[in-house]
Amino acid sequence: SDTWTKSGIGLFSPLQYYINEFSVMNGDKILLATQGACNFINKDTLLECLLESSDKNAILELFRRANFLGNRDNQTAILLSY
Repeated sequence: SDTWTKSGIGLFSPLQYYINEFSVMNGDKILLATQGACNFINKDTLLECLLESSDKNAILELFRRANFLGNRDNQTAILLSY
């Protein structure tokens, strides 16, 4: 399903947060990433990265593409696979 959400912590005061509830199924992936890892990335590019053969390669490809598109920020990402 299309559950692409971009939000930031610490950008504004007071903190405004969103709570999303998901039913996780076998084969689903959840990505938690900093702005540097996904700010320049669109949904189609993200999907291409997540379809890499391994989760580690998916994250490395995400970072590579973000850097190619002009990222100059720190990058952190956690990929949860079910």
